Amino acid sequence: MFGLRQICTTVLKLGVGAILFILSTHIASATITLFFDSTSSSSNTPATGASAKAEFLFSDDGSGGVKIDLLFTNTTGAIPVFGSGATESKLTGIGFDLIRLNTGITTFVSGTHLNTLILTPTLPPFESFDIGIADNANFLGGNANAALPQGSTDTASFILIGSGLTAAVLEDEFFDGFSTGSLGYVARFQQVNGSGADSDKLLGGTATCDSCGFVPPPPPPVAIAEPATLALFGLGLLGIGVVRQARLKAGYLVR
Repeated sequence: MFGLRQICTTVLKLGVGAILFILSTHIASATITLFFDSTSSSSNTPATGASAKAEFLFSDDGSGGVKIDLLFTNTTGAIPVFGSGATESKLTGIGFDLIRLNTGITTFVSGTHLNTLILTPTLPPFESFDIGIADNANFLGGNANAALPQGSTDTASFILIGSGLTAAVLEDEFFDGFSTGSLGYVARFQQVNGSGADSDKLLGGTATCDSCGFVPPPPPPVAIAEPATLALFGLGLLGIGVVRQARLKAGYLVR
């Protein structure tokens, strides 16, 4: 049989474990993923089949700004075939809108392939966008030899600054905008199926988020009795049992 000390220790361990689990779930970061694929609108009819995805991770930078880390993947040939079934391409840039017009951009860090930050890029036949990250200063064309090839990934990051910004709020606002279409996003490809071949632009697509939305705060911790309190409680129960047995032996029971 477990002793009182063992029972108390077990309860305390379970309580701490449960609280740590709740806290770790509460502070988990959300990742928004934009898919440029068969669900996108192409500048070509039919679409070439070039595809990509862009992942956004939000974090507070500790100075009132929000850092956005980006991971780009050229998924051409790695997802189910659509359009003309391209298996090769160079991803030359990603463009998207910002959720707030009063935000500024600072501390841009580029990757290897997509290394140029462009403000208000325009991609006919589609509209202009607030920000673009591309392989050169000309989002519309130019030499794409250094762009992101199929099967490869690249990274970039920047910090949004403005009044009252938090990572938790921004990730929900961006996801809502990308999902409803109030924020546009686009990808451009060149050298589709070989050097000097087709190009394509994909507008919109599918937006997902692994943990966006309101996360309720953890419930208040349950008060755990101290070992001394539990011991007194046990003695009280023992006393009640002794009195009860005495009354039974006397031939009566008071309820």
